[in-house]
Amino acid sequence: MKKILAIDDDPSILLLYAEILKKEGYDVFCAEDGICALQRYRDAKPDLVLLDFEMPAGGGMGVFEALRGSMAQPVPVIFVTAHPQEDVGVTLKLYKVGYLRKPFTRAVLVEKVRQMLGETVPPAPPAAPPTTTVPPPPPAVPNAPAPPKPPPPPAGPPQMKIWEDDKK
Repeated sequence: MKKILAIDDDPSILLLYAEILKKEGYDVFCAEDGICALQRYRDAKPDLVLLDFEMPAGGGMGVFEALRGSMAQPVPVIFVTAHPQEDVGVTLKLYKVGYLRKPFTRAVLVEKVRQMLGETVPPAPPAAPPTTTVPPPPPAVPNAPAPPKPPPPPAGPPQMKIWEDDKK
């Protein structure tokens, strides 16, 4: 099972990552700051890191630099940020890391994680063609009497019924 280290100063975001990625079959480890992130990284030896770009006390770049310094071999990193890609573009080009813009959907998160881990993303199942045909009538029962025919409509213009109370 692949291990993911999620680093974000917002505990609700960490819970979201954990819930989504555990359902996808990943082990998820969380850290709320740089010190905790370094310790969890050493203990868990993750296959991928999700890192908030805008963390306090040095920011995500500071945490990223500290992690890179302690990595025996490169581990894929996905920077998560609400800023446009241009703001983190230099970092992306320099270190060949991934980028995920907030807000994102569950599907986008999972797809990006799989992409960065080199896993194949299963194609979406083809959409079922629309069914516009009318089902055939049920088979006739042998020797069954024919259903009664409805009565014919009355001939001539409709007649108005007068009630006895109306005559008074």
